[in-house]
Amino acid sequence: MNLLTNRNPFADFDHLFRSMERSLESNWRGASPGLGVVPMDIYEREDAFYIRAALAGVQEEDIDLSIEKDVVTLKGTVRCDYMGEGTKVYLLETPYGSFTRSVRLPETCQSENIEAHFDRGVLTVRIPKAEKPSNMRSIPIRQPHQPAISDAAKDGEGALELPAEVA
Repeated sequence: MNLLTNRNPFADFDHLFRSMERSLESNWRGASPGLGVVPMDIYEREDAFYIRAALAGVQEEDIDLSIEKDVVTLKGTVRCDYMGEGTKVYLLETPYGSFTRSVRLPETCQSENIEAHFDRGVLTVRIPKAEKPSNMRSIPIRQPHQPAISDAAKDGEGALELPAEVA
């Protein structure tokens, strides 16, 4: 009896990969598969926060950028201009359809001064920083309360007087 067998250690991975590939292919097929997640970069510089969204194939008129309170929302549509009667599609890898993406802004933003630019399929949103609200203040440190001596007592004529807070 031979206990040693030739087994491909990558066979399980290959099976998993092929099943995931089939699942993804079935999600991309159809009349309007939807776009999924729009890739975004969010970063900060000294003067502002920035949001960059990659919107390849999206026309500027199909983009809606809005803000409500401290949430910026990006909505849009990627349209397929060649689908229609008489078109045979052999491979459809480009996602088409609508997308929505929302981002919550930090409290230190000036939401009333947001600027947006769309160039070569990239939307760049600039959100200026506001002055940081300073809830911190300096508290002076004083000597412990000592009884005050009246002018008369300084001359040796009177008794010791206590401040009004102590009395």
